[in-house]
Amino acid sequence: ADGLGHTDYKTLSQQIPVEGGWKISGGLGLAFGVLQDASYNYSTLNGNIVSEENDQFIPMITSFAHIYQQSSRSIKIGGSFGVGFPISGGSGLSSASFFLGPTVVLGNSQKFLLTTGIMGSKVNRLGGGLNVGDPIESIASEIPINSNYELGYFIGISYDLIK
Repeated sequence: ADGLGHTDYKTLSQQIPVEGGWKISGGLGLAFGVLQDASYNYSTLNGNIVSEENDQFIPMITSFAHIYQQSSRSIKIGGSFGVGFPISGGSGLSSASFFLGPTVVLGNSQKFLLTTGIMGSKVNRLGGGLNVGDPIESIASEIPINSNYELGYFIGISYDLIK
């Protein structure tokens, strides 16, 4: 009491974990992708078009948007959408790959997210109705190339940046 008949009260503060609802967060990580069909580099040799198969295994630096249901469990299920750039062999926005798939969230305060699913990535293909082995009169830099998005698969791990 303070002498005037008032009683001092103590404040009690307690954190109550909230469960339920959906959370959207962002994460950075590493993904490994494989295209459904092999990709090639094209050149000329003795006046004919030749190809060299690219490595099918594509390591990428990724950024994901994750969505999952909030709960106190240390393992949660959700989904992710992301974009990634190859660690080597690509330059600029044209080398971007896009990801979509289910996610397993591991942890509560420090979250690691494992994601797998489909990947869309640009692939160069011969254009102009040409095939490997066809004769061509131009130099390699003039071989008609079409750059299209094609599907593949990926697996990735990321760290949740938003608490």
